[in-house]
Amino acid sequence: MYISSVDCGTTNSRVYILDEFGKVKGKGKYQVGISDVAREKSNTVLKKGLSIAFDQAIKQANIDLKDLKFVLSAG
Repeated sequence: MYISSVDCGTTNSRVYILDEFGKVKGKGKYQVGISDVAREKSNTVLKKGLSIAFDQAIKQANIDLKDLKFVLSAG
């Protein structure tokens, strides 16, 4: 079982993949955050950046998307 933690900050966003013991198995980061949404007046740039970070984390963890049980998000 794997879970994903998404932290979207003011200028950077991070995605972590954790196993059932809480050990980080993969991580991704992209320089995009809430300030970009405010500046662009659109969340498109944030969605694109989070997608890239998520793909990085999934690849590093060497799992499939279907292996995730749930996603937690903060920020």
